[in-house]
Amino acid sequence: MKKVELADKLYKLNHSKKKEANRVETTGNKSKNKKDLVSISSKSTSLQTDPGVAKKNQAIRSDLVKKFKEDINQGNYKVKTNEIAEKIIQKYKEQVYHKPFP
Repeated sequence: MKKVELADKLYKLNHSKKKEANRVETTGNKSKNKKDLVSISSKSTSLQTDPGVAKKNQAIRSDLVKKFKEDINQGNYKVKTNEIAEKIIQKYKEQVYHKPFP
């Protein structure tokens, strides 16, 4: 399911006239009624109203897509597991330490 379709469904669910589902949360002897809420970002809302914006923002490099499709179909594509592992570790460190790592 595309992000725009998912955002559209979430928007419709959040703004529908149907009865809102209440859930009861029990903490000790007290119980509180809480409502589940979903919020849609302004960027998502703009993508819903103008689908052309989504197409402009997609950075698809068709030359690379074509090259990789050919390599995969010919059986020449090799997954570079070391590079993938290094990128995963790099991204993890950036999230944990909040600064870019080389």
